[in-house]
Amino acid sequence: MPDRASKIDPRWKTATSHAVLLAIAVTLADWWPLYDTAIALVFGWLIYRASSGFKGIVGRLLSAPPLVFLGRISYGIYVYHPLVPAAVVAIAATLGLSLPGGTWEKVILIGLTLLVSTVSWYSFERPLTNLKRHFR
Repeated sequence: MPDRASKIDPRWKTATSHAVLLAIAVTLADWWPLYDTAIALVFGWLIYRASSGFKGIVGRLLSAPPLVFLGRISYGIYVYHPLVPAAVVAIAATLGLSLPGGTWEKVILIGLTLLVSTVSWYSFERPLTNLKRHFR
């Protein structure tokens, strides 16, 4: 009679072992001298795997429409994430308003950053990206 461990999909075993190793590396971050090297190796492996495409449950998760959309607007998130909070604080100060602080302030700032990134994608980035077909 086969034991339960032999019935587990090998991909789950691999994913679990990588998650455990990453958790150990993060836990040891304060004193482990090879922490940066370990993190570089983990992310190098992740990039290598991503280059050939993820399969299975990870592939399905990463191809979910909300994550695909976040990937599409990710450059805007990268560009605008420091600018939106500064602009909101400046506008609030000018109008004499106070921000709620704490979690609600973070939720508002994340939502506004996503909104600005979405507007940027549809009004600026996508039209510019579509122009590249004229230069092939």
